[in-house]
Amino acid sequence: MHDKTILLVDDEAALLEVNREALMGLGCAVKTAGNGAQALDVLDQGGVDLVVTDLRMPRLGGQEMLEEMRARGCDAEVIFLTGYGSVESAVRCIQLGAADYLLKPFGIRDLQDKVAKVLREREMRHAARGASPRKPATPDPQGLDLVLDFTQALRRQRDVRSVVKEFLVQLREAFHPDAMSLFFADGARADLGRDVHWGPLLRDNRRVRDWFSSVATRLMDRRSPRLFESLPVHGEGQGAVSAMLAPVLDGQRLLGMALVLRDHAAGPYSLPALQLLSVFAAHAASALDNVAVQCRLQDMNLEIITSHVRSVEAKDVYTKGHSERVGAYAAMLGREVGLGPADLELLSFAGVLHDVGKIGVPDRILNKPGPLSAAEFEVMKQHPVLGRDILADLRSLQGVLPIVYHHHEWYNGQGYPDGLAGDAIPFLARIVSVVDGYEAMTSSRAYQAARSPQEAAAILRQGAGQQWDGRLVDVWCRIVATRDLARIGAQASLSVTLPLA
Repeated sequence: MHDKTILLVDDEAALLEVNREALMGLGCAVKTAGNGAQALDVLDQGGVDLVVTDLRMPRLGGQEMLEEMRARGCDAEVIFLTGYGSVESAVRCIQLGAADYLLKPFGIRDLQDKVAKVLREREMRHAARGASPRKPATPDPQGLDLVLDFTQALRRQRDVRSVVKEFLVQLREAFHPDAMSLFFADGARADLGRDVHWGPLLRDNRRVRDWFSSVATRLMDRRSPRLFESLPVHGEGQGAVSAMLAPVLDGQRLLGMALVLRDHAAGPYSLPALQLLSVFAAHAASALDNVAVQCRLQDMNLEIITSHVRSVEAKDVYTKGHSERVGAYAAMLGREVGLGPADLELLSFAGVLHDVGKIGVPDRILNKPGPLSAAEFEVMKQHPVLGRDILADLRSLQGVLPIVYHHHEWYNGQGYPDGLAGDAIPFLARIVSVVDGYEAMTSSRAYQAARSPQEAAAILRQGAGQQWDGRLVDVWCRIVATRDLARIGAQASLSVTLPLA
C-alpha cells in the first residue's frame, strides 16, 4: 500500500492527527483537510485513492462533499466516520457510492483494517478492469474447485431461467447466505426478465430490498464489487448483516449485480469471498449472455415457423383456427389423464405446429373437394416428415418433433409415416391424434361438412383400438359430453412460447 494516498477530513484537529499517524503506519501517504470544502480543493489536484471523512462538519459536510465529488467525476473511495446517532445517514451515503463507514468510537486497529479492506477492494477492481474481457480473474487455489464445478453446472443449462436458478443454487452452496438477489441492468431486462430475490429478508422486506437495489444501481454505474462487513439493515440496535455485491459483467456488457448477505453473527464475509463471488458472477454473465443470444435466434426462427402455420391456414381456408384448437384440446386431454406442466406445454405447442409441414403440400391437394387419389395421398402423407424437418434445427423444440412426426400413426399400425403400433407410438402423439381427428370432424372442410360433437365422438369410439388409443378415446368422449368445446375452441388463440429446455 506504499503507493496509495489517503485524504483525512475532520474538523477536530486532535482526532485528525491521531488518525493520520495510524494510517501512516500502513505505509500510505496521508493528506488532511479540516472540512469538505478544503477536501475538494485537495481532490481537484488528483492522486487521492481514499477519503476518510467525518460525516458532520461545518461549511461542507461529508454527504454534500461526496455528492460534489461524484459530480466532478472523482472516483476516490470514501469511508465515513460517524456516531451512532447518524448511522442512517452513513447508510444513505453508501447508497450514494461510499465504500463503507466506521462507527465512533473506534480503535486504531479498526480504522486500519477498514482502510486496508477498502484499498484492497479498489486494487481488485482495477485488476479486474485490466484483465482480459473474456477471462475473469482466477481466485486462489482453494476456490478453483468451486469455480470448475460452477462452470460445468452452468454449461448444462439451456435457457435463461435455468442459468439463473443454477447460479443461485451455486451461490447458496458456496457462500451460505441468508438471502440473495440478482438485480438486472435496464439494458438486460428484455433478455433476462425481472430481478430475482431469495430469502425472506429480501423477498418479504421491501425496505431492505429497495435499499440494496439502490446500492446495486450505484455500483453498476462504477462496475465495481463491494464488501460490507457489517450493515444495520434491520434498524439501529436490532442486528446487522454482512453483504457482498459483484457485477454480472460479460466483457463490456453489464447484465446486473449479484448480492449475497447473511446475519453478521454467522461471520462477516471476507475479501477472498468477494473475489470468488466476482468470478462466479463473471462466469454467470457469460452463460447468461450466451443463452440470451441463442434464445433470440430461436425466437427469430420461431417467428418464421409461426408464419408457416399462418401460411398453411391461408392456403386452406377451411382449416383456419384448426391448429390453435388442436393445441387447446390436446392440453385439455393431457391434463385430464394427469400429465405434468412440461408435457402439457409440449402438447399445446405441438398442437399448434402439428400441420406446419403442409406448407410443402400443393394447394390443389389441400383444397381438393373430393377424395384424394393414391398419388395425391402419398404427397399428403409427407407433411409430418416435412414438419419434423422444418422444426428440427430448433433445440427448444426437440420434445415437439416426435409428436409432429407421429401424429398420423394408427394404433393398429396402419398409419404413417413409420407404421408404428400400440405403445410404440409416442404417448403425446397419440393424444394429438385423438383431438386432431375430433377437430377435423367437427369443422367444415373442402371434402366434408362439419359433424356434430356427438357424431364425431361416435366415430372416435368406432375407431378406438384401430386408428386411436381406446383409453384416450374414452377420456376424450367424456370431455366432449361434459365440456363446452365450442366455446373453448373459439377462445383458443395462437400463443407460441418456447418450451422449457
